[in-house]
Amino acid sequence: MNKKILVGLLTVLIVLNMFFAYNTIKKMEEEVVNTEEFTEFYTEREEEGGGVKLLESNFKVYEKHYKIVTEKVKEESKKRPEITTYVVKSGDTLGGIANKFGQTQTVIKYNNSHLGKYLKIGQKITITRGNSITYKVAKGDTLGNIAHKFGKSVSSIQESNHLKTTVVHINQKLVIESPKVDLNKISKKTTGIDIYWPVKWAGITSPYGRRFHPVLKRWIGHMGVDLRAHYIPVKASDKGIVTYSGWMNGYGNIVIIKHSYGYETRYGHLKTLKVKRGQRVRRGQLIAISGATGRVTGPHLHYEIRKNGTPINPMKFYK
Repeated sequence: MNKKILVGLLTVLIVLNMFFAYNTIKKMEEEVVNTEEFTEFYTEREEEGGGVKLLESNFKVYEKHYKIVTEKVKEESKKRPEITTYVVKSGDTLGGIANKFGQTQTVIKYNNSHLGKYLKIGQKITITRGNSITYKVAKGDTLGNIAHKFGKSVSSIQESNHLKTTVVHINQKLVIESPKVDLNKISKKTTGIDIYWPVKWAGITSPYGRRFHPVLKRWIGHMGVDLRAHYIPVKASDKGIVTYSGWMNGYGNIVIIKHSYGYETRYGHLKTLKVKRGQRVRRGQLIAISGATGRVTGPHLHYEIRKNGTPINPMKFYK
C-alpha cells in the first residue's frame, strides 16, 4: 500500500477517534438528574452506617455553585405584616392618612368598619403594613375559600401568617396582603363579637360560675364577672341597640345591648345611665358610670355576655 495513503488513513482514524472521545466526555460531563443512571456506580444495598456502596472508581465529581439563602433572609421574607394603631389628630383627613402609610382609602375603610363620614380627634384607626387587610375567620370558613374570596393563593396566606397547616379557627385573625378583588363589593361580616372591654382593667372581684353569694349567703350560679370599677366610665363592648336601660331586680341600674349574631352584653349595678332604650350605640361609646346599685356589698361592674340567651364566660374574650 502506498505510504502516503496509509498515513492519510491513520490521520483520518486519529481525527475520528478524537471526535468520538470528545463527544463521549461531553456527554459524561452532563449533570445526571435521573438517579437510575447511577446504577453503573452504585448498588441499592445499604452499607453499615448508612449510604450506598461504590462499585467503580472511574467516576467524575462535578461541582455546582448554588445560591444559599440565610436563615435571617428567610425570616425577613416570612415576617408577618405589622399591625399598628394610628390616633386621629387635628387636621387629619382619610386621604392624608392613606398617603402617609401608603395605603388606599378603601383598604383603611375595610380595616376600620367603625369609621363614619367624618374623622374625630382621638379616634383610633388600625393600620396594616403595605396594602394589606385584616380578616377574622368566620364559621364555615376554610383557608381555600378565604383565598378565593380575596383572589389570593392558599400558600401566600400561609406565608403571610406563618401558618404551618391549612387549618383555621373561628375568630382567628389573618392578614391578607394586597387582595386582588374590589373590597367595596366584599362585606366584612363575621359571626363573632369583637369585644371592647367595658372598663379599664383593674381585675375581678368575683369570677364566672357557681359562687357563694356574699348577700344571699348561699351557693348560686354567677352568670357574669364582677369587675373592679369604682364609679368610672362604662363603655359598650360592640355596636348594637340598647334593649333595656333602667332598674332591674338584683342588677340595680342596668344597660342591656343587643349585638349581631345573637350576642348580648349586660352592664349591672350602675350609678348613672347615659343611654336610653332603642338607642343605637357604637363600639367603645360611653353608656354609663359604674356604681353600687342593686344587690351588692360595694361598687363594681357586673358584666355579662350572652349568646342566644345563654351566658358565656366573659373572660374567654379578654385579651
